[in-house]
Amino acid sequence: QPGAPDKEPNLPFYRRGSFFDPNVLTLWSNHDEYVLGPPIELRSRKKLSDAASALDYLQSMNNNSKHCWVAGFSFGAWIGMQLLMRRPEITGFISVSPPANMYDFSFLAPCPSSGLIINGTEDRIAPPADTENLVEKLHEQRGITITHTQLSGAGHFFEEPHMDNLMDHVTGYVKRRLTENTR
Repeated sequence: QPGAPDKEPNLPFYRRGSFFDPNVLTLWSNHDEYVLGPPIELRSRKKLSDAASALDYLQSMNNNSKHCWVAGFSFGAWIGMQLLMRRPEITGFISVSPPANMYDFSFLAPCPSSGLIINGTEDRIAPPADTENLVEKLHEQRGITITHTQLSGAGHFFEEPHMDNLMDHVTGYVKRRLTENTR
């Protein structure tokens, strides 16, 4: 049911609204937070728990939704893929600048859903070669389609003028996928 809920979720990082729907809850985080703080094992468990709570909240507000997707940027892409593996109702994903050089994505065997992996050719934080290796491993799996797009000249954060190109690719992909009946 569209509309703002009476009570916002008790999550540490959220904002209301997205480029698809103003009622979408979008998890976000300051990149510095992933550098400071507890060991990565503790932080990643907390982030995964936060993402699962956000998904529970969104599902409670949209009981009749036909689609459930997860999207993440950088470390959030890794968290999103972790959530994908734990929640069978997720039917698609978008991973932007996944840090395949820093985190182990081998848990994606088998990957349960098709999705988009997008990165910049000039990414110095998550090098394109590592993203290409991740995509190659996912392409070996049957029953899913991994779409990989590299944006020429874009860095890790898709600084201008690359953000519009990123948004166009993501929007086009999602619109196309929502008209398909595939997982």
